[in-house]
Amino acid sequence: MRWCFLVAFSMWRFLVVFWILTNSDNKMAKRVKRVGDVTNFVVLFVALGLAKWAGLAKWAKSVKSVKSVKSVKSLKPWSMTFVRQLGVLSLGALSLGALSLGALPLAFAQAAPLTFSLTQLTDGKATLVTEKSFPNKHLLIAVGFTGCPDICPTTLLDIKNMLAILDAESASQAAQIQPLFVTIDPARDSVDDVSRYAAYFDSRIIGLRAPDWDTLDALVKQLRATYGYQVDGKAVYPPDLPEHYTVYHSTHFYLYGPDRQLLTVYPYNLGGARLAAQIQQAIPVSQ
Repeated sequence: MRWCFLVAFSMWRFLVVFWILTNSDNKMAKRVKRVGDVTNFVVLFVALGLAKWAGLAKWAKSVKSVKSVKSVKSLKPWSMTFVRQLGVLSLGALSLGALSLGALPLAFAQAAPLTFSLTQLTDGKATLVTEKSFPNKHLLIAVGFTGCPDICPTTLLDIKNMLAILDAESASQAAQIQPLFVTIDPARDSVDDVSRYAAYFDSRIIGLRAPDWDTLDALVKQLRATYGYQVDGKAVYPPDLPEHYTVYHSTHFYLYGPDRQLLTVYPYNLGGARLAAQIQQAIPVSQ
C-alpha cells in the first residue's frame, strides 16, 4: 500500500505536467518550471512522510549504532525491503519528473504536420489556400493585424530585410521560403486589407485571413500562438465584439519545413540580419 501510493502520485505528476505542456499556449508554458518546483517538493514531502510512518527513522538510528555485519542482518526484514522499494520508487519518480519537464520539445517533435485552410487575394478575388498550396516551400508564418501600431510593422520589416539579404547572399535559400502573414483580427481585416498590407513590405509576403473563428482558432492552436481582444482592460470574445476593442497577440515567427513540421520559432525584434543568418542555418542550400 505504501509503495502503491507513491507510484500513483508520480504518475499523476507526469500526466498533469504533460497535459499542461501539450494543451497550453506560450503563457502557460512559462509556468512549467513552477509546476515542476512545486511537484518536486510535494514528492519529497510524501516520501519523507512515508519513511517516517514506516519506522525508517528508527531503522536509521539503529544502523548508526551498528558495529558488525551480524547486527545488520538482525534488523527486521520488512524494513530492509521497504528501503529497497523506496529507493527504486524514488528513482522512478525522478525519472518521471525529468521526462515530464522534457515533454515540451517532445510535444513539438511529435506534433502532427501543420494544416490550414485560409483565404488569399488572387487577381482581386478571395481564393482558398491550404498548406499544400506551397509545395517544396518552407513557410515562415507570423500573426498580427493591419491596425497594429508597432509590432506587426516591425515583424514584416524584418521579413523584408531578411529576404533582401538572402537575395544577395543565397538566392537559392530565398527561393525556398514563403512568408505568410495571418490576420488575427478578421472582424476588421478583410482579405483585401491583409493582402495589400503584407505586400506593401514585400510582394512575396502573402497576407491570409481565416474564413471563420473556428478556423483561426485551429491554426493558432497549432502554432501555439496566442491572441485576444479587450476593452478597458477586460477581455471580450468573438463573434460579438464591441466597437472599440483592442487586439493583443503573440509575436513570434514560426518556420515550418516542406513536410509542414515545425523546425524552429524565432523571437520578435530579431532584426533582418540575424533572422537571415538563422534561416540560412535552418534551410539547406539547394543545388
